[in-house]
Amino acid sequence: MRVANWGSITVATCLVLTAAPAAATSFCAHNTADIQAALTTAQTNGEDDQIKITTGNIGASALTFSSTEGHSIELYGGHTGLTCDGQVSDPTTVLDGQNTVRILYLHNPGGIVAIGNMTFLGGKAPVGTSGGGIFVDGAAFVFLFRDTFFGNRTTGTGGAVAMTAGAVEFVDNLLVGNHGGQVGGVFFNLTSTGSIIANNTIVANISDDLTAPAGMSAVNTGTYGLFNNIIWNNAAPGGSDFGIFSTNTRTTNDIGIVKPGSTAGTVSGELSIDPHFAPCTGFLCINFELDSASPLVNAGSDVPAPFGVGTDITGKPRTLGSQVDIGAYENDDLIFRYGFQ
Repeated sequence: MRVANWGSITVATCLVLTAAPAAATSFCAHNTADIQAALTTAQTNGEDDQIKITTGNIGASALTFSSTEGHSIELYGGHTGLTCDGQVSDPTTVLDGQNTVRILYLHNPGGIVAIGNMTFLGGKAPVGTSGGGIFVDGAAFVFLFRDTFFGNRTTGTGGAVAMTAGAVEFVDNLLVGNHGGQVGGVFFNLTSTGSIIANNTIVANISDDLTAPAGMSAVNTGTYGLFNNIIWNNAAPGGSDFGIFSTNTRTTNDIGIVKPGSTAGTVSGELSIDPHFAPCTGFLCINFELDSASPLVNAGSDVPAPFGVGTDITGKPRTLGSQVDIGAYENDDLIFRYGFQ
């Protein structure tokens, strides 16, 4: 497995937003009780906090964090060892809501939320509320990267993720098979400029309300830059995959059906074609890598600095061919076909 340093990625991003770093506390968590204990301490300790979570399937209770201190709270999966001193790049830390609870609720107005390299499985939001997997209910900035959301649901908005925040960087995530009353995939309600949504694969999500986009919806006064996303095959007949109702720039995305009435924005290189995912074997296969013959291989655009994490969802380098690929996965078939490793 490839090794990655996610902490440095997040610090680099946050330094763009904050004048000076605060003192920081680091926690190592092996189970649900450890995670919640760390979140509870972090709510009031007056510091920026980082929670490292070890690999494995963790049956999650309804994890919660609520603070008005304005510091950062960071949760990173893929760690190993008793003290979480090792880490692997594949998203093998699984928080499992077991179809009974929302997995993670975060309220951090004025602060930063960062979540990376985890799988959120089978979350279920309380009836009438948002975010089956994650609900960020207030933050200045949210950074979600290299996360997988599968089988989460809500009767409200955002089957996988819902957030009310200033700005967001949402990069290298996979959202598949999530279900919402409105918006099955991800719902953004943002108020600040400069959000980046890049190299995500959002497929086969469901919205019960056909007037709401099933894959992704973005609203309010924030500004959005969308690069290299696959938003495909979410819409039921009469519905849509994607809707945006705020100032936006869209570059080299592959989007199925755009909701009528969406803000036009500045659009370049946009596609609406079958992504041609690679064949997938096994009873449960949710990786959605591109086939080597996919028209989305080498079809993307560079994400503006300092955004973008330099790797795909599995930790592979982001540009293995002439250009970055569209979606969460970077195709490496040609490299291995000719013996380069």
